[in-house]
Amino acid sequence: MPRFVLFLVLLAAAVGCRPRPLADTATSAPAVWMAQTYSGGQQCAPRQPYTPPNVAEVMARERIAVLAMAVEQMSVCQACTCPAYAARHFVQIRAADAERAAALGFEPAEAPPEGARRSG
Repeated sequence: MPRFVLFLVLLAAAVGCRPRPLADTATSAPAVWMAQTYSGGQQCAPRQPYTPPNVAEVMARERIAVLAMAVEQMSVCQACTCPAYAARHFVQIRAADAERAAALGFEPAEAPPEGARRSG
């Protein structure tokens, strides 16, 4: 009988001790928007395309949880000296991670405009 009681006590303790998932922690913390502008490439011969960094991967390497992302394409001129790509990349992150994101070149920003392509 004492073993059965001990089993019930341990079972009750195990059921009541569930860790909170990481996603709940990330979404319940105060969040901020930050942004960085990327541009590059070349319009004319030799045409040089530009692929911006994958912002989600950049943040993941620094262990910064990304709650949402958006990209606002910027206009570029067609002259040979103009870049082939220009866009402002927005990330919504926990406020506690803002200083680390700033060290990566991101600046505090308002929420992305309505026309920005969103993900996350």
